[in-house]
Amino acid sequence: TSIAGPVTYPKNEPLREVARKARLDRLVLETDCPYLPPQPVRGQRNEPGHLLHTAHEVARLLGVSLDELGRLTTENARRLFHI
Repeated sequence: TSIAGPVTYPKNEPLREVARKARLDRLVLETDCPYLPPQPVRGQRNEPGHLLHTAHEVARLLGVSLDELGRLTTENARRLFHI
């Protein structure tokens, strides 16, 4: 399951529900550059540096620390992309 910036949009409860139900061993985060930036920078061109906003929201939804989410999603991306 890939989660991007729209998970931070106030009216996007359906995507937040997807994030809550995602398997932690299959979860990755993405920027969807240059479109769909997270809410705090909405209206700007999206870029990788904005991923932190998405990560904060997903960590909150899952009840894990930002560090734990980073560890999980990094492991998942490495496995997915064989790196």
